Amino acid sequence: MRRYLTLFILFLTLFACQKDDDSSPVAVVVAACRIQKEMTDDGHSLLYSYDDDGNPTKIESYNPYYMTHVLNVLSNGMSIAEVNKLHPMTFTTYYGVGFLTALPDVALISVTMDSVTQVNWKTYFFHYDFRGRLVRVGEETENVQGDDEWELLITYNEQDNVIKMVYRLTTGTLNVSTVIVVDGHDHHQTPYAGVKGYKFLTLNWDNSDSWPIITALSKNNPTSYRLIVNEVESMKISIEYEYNEQGFPLVRTVANKNEAGQRTYRLTYEYACQ
Repeated sequence: MRRYLTLFILFLTLFACQKDDDSSPVAVVVAACRIQKEMTDDGHSLLYSYDDDGNPTKIESYNPYYMTHVLNVLSNGMSIAEVNKLHPMTFTTYYGVGFLTALPDVALISVTMDSVTQVNWKTYFFHYDFRGRLVRVGEETENVQGDDEWELLITYNEQDNVIKMVYRLTTGTLNVSTVIVVDGHDHHQTPYAGVKGYKFLTLNWDNSDSWPIITALSKNNPTSYRLIVNEVESMKISIEYEYNEQGFPLVRTVANKNEAGQRTYRLTYEYACQ
């Protein structure tokens, strides 16, 4: 799977079904705090902007070692532009519906570089269960030569938290699979609980870091999960949180452990709270 862009830096049920009505409303966002900024200990930061109605309008991603990305929320999609780069690319996602208030069935992604646009560069298909939970993401890249296509399957518990995600190739070497098993969650709202449509504010659902996708789809924050590639556990991730008075994470401390050793890092969050 190719990874052209990761912002925050978006999985399994046998009864998955795609909603017949692509304008089905999503649950109303109710949260005491709305995220304004997040920062890693290496200086990477994300800044969030909203309109007067609390709808997200822009997310700016600053990376001291790479390039800056600016995500602008559109009425039926979003655009992600690279800024400080010699030949910047802009990725435009069209959902066909107002994804802040409805569940999309498809995402059509185009890419523009040097004033040349490739339409249908990547396509995602979304399927939901009877509770409106995203249970399958399908990827097609017919216009990307040599790229293997895949599907993402998602399983939840009764608390609406992701407990398992499975990536399976649908073209190429079909026996390759990646499984993420989530071993626990806390009992607090996630940093993005106050961001409408947050799970669709992503370009790559095959993010090499599973935490953003797990968190975007879960009601509570994951505290540990394991990465299993072809039935071999390759990494274990443990997470601890510090919270503000409203119960939202202020600090996330992550420990990634594999056969090469352990790496620990911290992320901090800032909010505007009611």
